[in-house]
Amino acid sequence: MRLEPNLPVILGLTFFSVLAIFTSCSSGEVKSLSEKEKAEYLQNGKEIVNAAFTVLSSRLKQAIQQGGPVHAIEYCRLEALPITDSISKAFNVRLKRTSTKLRNPANRPTPWELEVLHEYQQTMEKGEEPQAKVIEIDNEVVFTAPIRVLPQCLVCHGEPGQDITTETMETLARNYPRDEAKGYKPGELRGIWSVSFNQ
Repeated sequence: MRLEPNLPVILGLTFFSVLAIFTSCSSGEVKSLSEKEKAEYLQNGKEIVNAAFTVLSSRLKQAIQQGGPVHAIEYCRLEALPITDSISKAFNVRLKRTSTKLRNPANRPTPWELEVLHEYQQTMEKGEEPQAKVIEIDNEVVFTAPIRVLPQCLVCHGEPGQDITTETMETLARNYPRDEAKGYKPGELRGIWSVSFNQ
């Protein structure tokens, strides 16, 4: 089931109208944009991620209510990527969730996303809060934001035998034979949102 493009959470958001000036091909904080432009990209990235989180969490909650974590796993396997693809098309961006501990191999991080993941993890290990940011990668402006583990995530991403039931573990093993996305505690870094703005 594809995300309807007229969902209220998307219609209520303002699509960005900034035309970026691209120069460097190296990664790092954007130098070719004015402070105003960077702030606008940052705001638009946050709005897109909030829209995606609202839709995904709402659909996931419905799936859990309908059939518990087992049904939610089946739902995510079939629908999570189509939903993010639909949101990408609605905003004319490339939207992605990725992590160092993958469940779905299709979400594997690129080298620069892996670098951001390590940077956010190091920030948290220092006792500091990782922040959303705008960077420039290969002549693209991209937005990244941390994804933190919420208590409700533990039924599928927590400790096996403690947070995750045997039935849920069996469903995960059947759907994701190489699943690494377990053993988390609340507040830990689950991954990042990655938004690439099209030129």
